[in-house]
Amino acid sequence: NKVKSVTIQSVDLHNTGKISAKHEDGTNIPLTIRNLNVGSQTSSELTNVKIDNSLEIKQSSTLTFNNVQFNKDAQMKINLLSYSSKQDKTLITGTLKSPPREIVLTKPTSGTIVPGHNYALIEGSFENKCSAWHEKLKIGDTDFKERDCINAAGVSTLAEAESLVVRIPAGKNQEDGNKLSVGQIAGIVVGCVVGVAIIVIVVVVVIIKKKKND
Repeated sequence: NKVKSVTIQSVDLHNTGKISAKHEDGTNIPLTIRNLNVGSQTSSELTNVKIDNSLEIKQSSTLTFNNVQFNKDAQMKINLLSYSSKQDKTLITGTLKSPPREIVLTKPTSGTIVPGHNYALIEGSFENKCSAWHEKLKIGDTDFKERDCINAAGVSTLAEAESLVVRIPAGKNQEDGNKLSVGQIAGIVVGCVVGVAIIVIVVVVVIIKKKKND
């Protein structure tokens, strides 16, 4: 009897390779992976795979999807390491079916974000349109301000898109996030005033003592 399906609890991917399951005669076996973790600098291809619980992938890695499906409750986590455009590399390519329940971005810890630059996350042929994936993407506490679907020419569109990207608008940068709020400015002003008042009081006390001594 032929094996009807294969389920693997956890897979850690490193370097290069392919993941699929086949019978001796070359026919495909449906493969389910509950938790898939993709390390940095990995290049791998998934064929006829269902991701049941989670997919975690690090920046600088690339996964190619061939008939890959997500459980409706699955989560994708994209670990971004740097804002540098030199590290910008599409993480997932291929034929993209229905998206997972959510796609979460982690905040990079290094690099400078480039205003107006499209950081490509997922690219390929979207069977259910890029807009379905666009809706699932959570920017979180990253410095990115926009998520978008663009075609090969880089024109924004949610109808016929090939790439899901994130960016901040041209003209904005990380300094916007470093500006002081009104409350912080008020606190600094009050602190300065109090500091000056203390200095004045000290000077007055010194003068009074000096006059008494005279």
